[in-house]
Amino acid sequence: MQLKTKILAAAAAAIVSLGTVAVPQASAAPSDAVCNTGEVCFYYNSAAHGYGSLADFAWNIPTFNGTGYKFISGGAGQGLLVWNNAAHVWNRHATRDGRVYVNSNYAGSYDVVGKSSRRDLFATKNDNASFKWL
Repeated sequence: MQLKTKILAAAAAAIVSLGTVAVPQASAAPSDAVCNTGEVCFYYNSAAHGYGSLADFAWNIPTFNGTGYKFISGGAGQGLLVWNNAAHVWNRHATRDGRVYVNSNYAGSYDVVGKSSRRDLFATKNDNASFKWL
């Protein structure tokens, strides 16, 4: 009987360890440092200062804080976090406007970036915490 208990305990431990190993962590699709159609692209600098490095996304971002999203193309700002560091946004989506918010979870003041347009940020310049497609 004692051997049966040990075998069952070992089997249970093996199942638990397999379950924790087999579950991959969720992650967003990687950015490719190219502002493609259907994406929103955040730039480190304003237009007057040559835009600098960019970070591109095709999804809503409830918070930039703690996500590790960085400016990845060459230029000023490369390697820095997007959170509270963006000065310009280019919306490459043809049918949807986007909003850049000062707070996480789409709250607080915001800048609207119209479909197929680009602009320097005003209310959220260097104070950007989330982005949402409208």
